Amino acid sequence: MKKHDLSVIGSFNMDMRSAYLDTELMLVIRSKDINKQLEESMVEYERVSRQVLEDGTYRDPYHVEPIELTKKRQRKIFLVQHLLGWARYLF
Repeated sequence: MKKHDLSVIGSFNMDMRSAYLDTELMLVIRSKDINKQLEESMVEYERVSRQVLEDGTYRDPYHVEPIELTKKRQRKIFLVQHLLGWARYLF
């Protein structure tokens, strides 16, 4: 039987540093009323969110155009990721 009275509110960054060094807090609430309110809010957030479709395109209710990176910017990102990627857990 599924329970609909438990809500978990908080944040957690899905990276190794956060998992081991900087885990954040969660609040657990047992209340059917609060759970229902949160579920209704999430449905609205999802309705107006930009969604990635199966073919890799986006459903974008606000018609936001992504900015194309210049070749120079792409090279900088590549260098930082490959030369300094090992240090990402230190900061």
